This record gives sequence, C-alpha cells and structure tokens, in this order.
Amino acid sequence: MPRDEETIIRDGHFLERIPQEIRETFTDRQIAAVEQAFGRGRHGVDIRVSVPLPGGRRYLVLLLGKEQRSRERRRFERLRQPVLTAMNVIAMATMGMLIFFFAVGLAHTMFK
Repeated sequence: MPRDEETIIRDGHFLERIPQEIRETFTDRQIAAVEQAFGRGRHGVDIRVSVPLPGGRRYLVLLLGKEQRSRERRRFERLRQPVLTAMNVIAMATMGMLIFFFAVGLAHTMFK
C-alpha cells in the first residue's frame, strides 16, 4: 500500500471512528491488515473530485477496473445498495443530459 494511504488510515479519520479503548489494543500487524482490507484498491480508472455546489461541497468518485467480487457478494451488495434509487436515477439522468448537451455543442461547433 502506498505510504500516503497508510498515513490516511493511521493518522486520518479512519481509525478515529473506532473507540479509543479498542484502537489502543491493535497491534501493528492488525493495523496492517486493516490497511490492506480497507485501503484504496488498484483500479484502472480512479477519479475522486470534490465539487463546490450550493449547500456545500459534494464529492464524486468514478472507479473502473476488473471485477473481482464473487457472484454472491455482488448479489448481496445489489440487495443492500440498489442502483435504481431516486437519487441515483436523478444523478444518472443529469449526467446523461450533460453528456448529450456537450456532444450537441461539440457537433454544432465542428459542423458550423
């Protein structure tokens, strides 16, 4: 794991979420296992941006890589976190419209 990710886990907010009396019992080996399990994975595309919007900043994450999860895990995660929620549909429609308008504007500029 790259050093910056290790620092985020050790020094950032990650371990602070664990009660101090439990956190103090962790050995270096246990912390290393947590870092490996919860650190950033290796993705072909890993884009993470924070966007200022009215009402506060929002973050956007786009990850693309080879699927490594088992069929059972994917099924469980679909049940736990379905894709077709109201906010996801709104977000996908908004992104689709932005891509469409960008493409129309680009085509209009190119064929003027």
